[in-house]
Amino acid sequence: MTPAPAPLSLRTPAPLVRLLLVLSASAGMVDAVSLLGMERVLASNIAGNLVFAALAGAGVPGFALLPCCTALAAYAAGAAAAERISAGAARPGHGLVRAAAIESALLILAGFLVLGLERAGLLPGHAVLAVIALSAGAMGLRITLVRRLGLPDLPGTANAGTSGAMRLAALATFLGGAAAGAVLALHAGPGAALLVTGAMVLGAALVFARNPQMSEG
Repeated sequence: MTPAPAPLSLRTPAPLVRLLLVLSASAGMVDAVSLLGMERVLASNIAGNLVFAALAGAGVPGFALLPCCTALAAYAAGAAAAERISAGAARPGHGLVRAAAIESALLILAGFLVLGLERAGLLPGHAVLAVIALSAGAMGLRITLVRRLGLPDLPGTANAGTSGAMRLAALATFLGGAAAGAVLALHAGPGAALLVTGAMVLGAALVFARNPQMSEG
């Protein structure tokens, strides 16, 4: 049974909270990039992709069924992988760093893949489905792993177990990440935006992994 998320404030434990907020920002960045540069999908939002799939099925212009289904399937595959990975986490802090490291690796790989596909002249086209799969898989794995570790899931808003200040902080970081991701995607391209997002998450994971308090969470 998945443990219930413990109450979390901005004070306890500080490194764990900060890493969760960085991951919240990264989810906003990836959602913005995927919406603007990957056939209108939302890498971290199942409900949004279901709505987009319904619009595509109804023949609404600008929406395609295959990308939405790819995102949903990849998210589910990432979630399934998280079930196995969480069993090896001795402490939530260690597991969260592991989730961040895996997320960063998948996003960096997706970024390089976009750059390679652009150089080969394969974008736009069905080749973007591989990028969607990597991005949505990264989100599904990390979000599910956070839940399995009994931590508040903060892709955009916090769970009921978190304080009001934490809810506002999570929403602010998600929206800030979405704005940053949109600017990067529009001005530098989706590949560069994914690389920046992955590097940000990797840097945060390395910083927080060295903090002694991470072993307490």
